[in-house]
This record gives sequence, structure tokens and C-alpha cells, in this order.
Amino acid sequence: MKNATRSVLLIEDDENVAKVYNRVLGKMEPPVEVYWYERLYSALEQLALRPIDVVLLDLNLPDSEGIDTLDAVRRASPGIPIIVLTGLDDVLLMVQSIEHGADMYLVKSHTPPQILAKAVDTLLHTRQVELQLAQSQRLEAIGQLAAGIAHEINTPAQFVQDNLTFIRDAIGDLKAVLGCYGELKNWAEGVDGSAEILKKVEELEEEADLEYLLEELPRATAQCLDGIGRIAGIVRAMKEFGHPGGGAKKPVDINRGIRNTLTVARNEYKYVADVETRLGEIPPVPGYESELNQVWLNLVVNASHAIGEKYSGTGKKGKITIETRPEGDGVAVEISDDGCGIPKQIQHRIFEPFFTTKEVGKGTGQGLALARSVIVDKHGGTIEVDSRPGEGTTFRVILPLQPAEPEREGES
Repeated sequence: MKNATRSVLLIEDDENVAKVYNRVLGKMEPPVEVYWYERLYSALEQLALRPIDVVLLDLNLPDSEGIDTLDAVRRASPGIPIIVLTGLDDVLLMVQSIEHGADMYLVKSHTPPQILAKAVDTLLHTRQVELQLAQSQRLEAIGQLAAGIAHEINTPAQFVQDNLTFIRDAIGDLKAVLGCYGELKNWAEGVDGSAEILKKVEELEEEADLEYLLEELPRATAQCLDGIGRIAGIVRAMKEFGHPGGGAKKPVDINRGIRNTLTVARNEYKYVADVETRLGEIPPVPGYESELNQVWLNLVVNASHAIGEKYSGTGKKGKITIETRPEGDGVAVEISDDGCGIPKQIQHRIFEPFFTTKEVGKGTGQGLALARSVIVDKHGGTIEVDSRPGEGTTFRVILPLQPAEPEREGES
């Protein structure tokens, strides 16, 4: 269908059933484009090639059967809603399907095509809302950092401007001195008036403080170069931080992402905490760089807020520690703070959507929920928290070095 804004992947080996579903889904508004495949192997290839919004999945296919079919699709499509369509009215299989990542379990004989279309529409709408919420959260975080970033850029730019002004004025003084030296050269050899010129040179040298200029000009120039380097670093970090990823995972330099995050978030923590980094020798991780950067940003900002809450009014600064290292078949990232900690009675809820301990207007409650979604659902990793009220919090992320490979059964 032309102008389709939403896409459904139908994995069904019964051609007659597929035609019925395709016809009903094709009448939906807004329009839906349906991609139909009879075999799991072919469907998995398409999942890697194009964005899909909802998957309709028959568990029993020519090249795969049962829960293994669902597991293969879930590995290949983290975060995408899956509706299991089966001829088996089996409660145990339904429970297993939900446990293995299915969003709905529908029995074909009990589900008229119109009901299926309604279910698909519901999941499409839900996914659209989730994507909009994720984008809104990202924009919110960037918006909150905008003032700080402007300050970070303005401060080095200001002393670059001041030093350049100083250099300009100093060069003017030096020109006057050097002009007199030129006159002295022309008149020095036995020409009357040389003594007067020499006296003028000495006066200008004293007035311009030539020794001071020669000492301070290199220093001022070095500060200019340092300031320009800071500006370039901030801009470069912002570009890499927010660079949109493509549909497929790419090798991600986790250490570089953390350094960029610290550059971008500096205004959030520099007044409340010192940051210590222990970035180990780790290989690139297959993933979505921009979304992982958003996770590091959320965790660093949360740590800064926790420290700020604990040390507010004391004049003391807390500490944020970030460590990366190889761990088993993956890479570990730990972000720790010595802030106020998380009360034990709510620690089990911190990854829930919309749950927040911050006052109204200071958070949507989506930061940690999105962090979990990015790490667990999209990268097959884990995220854990260890927090002691009054002492601090550590978030520990494990990212696998190899993405799970879908099994290709029955294909030669």
C-alpha cells in the first residue's frame, strides 16, 4: 500500500488465513502495510532490513515450532509488540508465550478478523505513544541541559574574546616600540639625534612594559587555544551524543559515550560533585549509540540530583564514580554516587514507568523506565541497583558483546 505510515509483519504458513488477515488489515485507517512470510527464516531477514511496528506470529511454522519460534522473533525484534496467533487453545502455552515476551495470545478459531484488526490497532497506538514519550523524554533532558550547555560554551568563549582583545592592544604597543627601533636603526650611526631616539625607545619600553608583554602574550595565546579546544569538545560531544542511529546495531565505543556524556552534563554535576572515571580496556559493544548515551545521561543526572539533595547547604561536594570493565561475555558499566540513596520500600519500583521520587515539575518518572527498556529490551542486557539510604547508590549495567543469533531451523 502506498503512503503507509505503519507496518505489520505477518508470519503465517497458511495462505488462506494470511489472505484474510491481509485483507482486513489493509482496510485499517490510518493505513497499514502488511509484510507476509511463511517461514521464520525469511521473516527474520526482513526484521533486520526494515522497521516493523507489530508482529503477528503463528508459533508452528515449516522451519520452527512452539516457544522457540517466539524466542527467535523476540530476540530479533526487542521492544516490538508481538501478537501470537495459534490454533491451540492451550492455557499453559498462553502463559509461556506471555512469559517469553508476547504482548497478546489469540486463538484463531476464537478471534474474528475484525477483532484481530482491533488488537493490532491498539498495539500500534500504544507503540506510537511509547515512541512519542521516549522522544519527549529525550527532548526534555536535552532542554534541561540547554542552559547549562550555553553556559559551558559561553564561559570559554568569553575568555577567548578577552584574551584576543588583550593581544590586539598589546600588538599595538609592540608596533610603537618596534617602529622606534626602526628609527633607531636608521639614525644610530653617527647621526645627530640618536640619543633622543634611544631615550624615546626606553620610555616606550617602560610605558608598554615590554618584558611583561613578551611573557604574557604566549600565555594568553595558550588560553585562547585551550578555550577554543573546550568549545570544539563540547560541540563535538553534543553531535556524537545526539547522533541518531540507524535501524541496525553498530559497534559502540562505551568509553567515548561516557566521556561525551560527562561533557554534555557537566553543568549538572560540577557544582555538587567531583567525578572519578575508571574506564577500562573494553571492546566495542553492538548497540544503538544514541540510546545508550541517553541511559548514561539519565544515570549521571540522577546521581547529581541525589548528591545535591544530600549536601545542599553544607558547602561540600559529593562524588560520582564511573567504571567500565570486561565482565564475562559482556561489558560492565557502574555509575555510583554518595548521595541520599533510595528508600528500601520503593527500590523495587524505580524502573516502573511514571514512578518518581522527585517533586512535581522536576521529572516525568520515565528516565529509569526508559533506561531499563534500552538496556534490557533493546540490547539484551541487565540493569541493577544497589542503594543504601543516606550512603549512596550504584547502578550496574551489563551489555552483551554478541547479540543473540536467531536459530534457523529447517533451512538448508
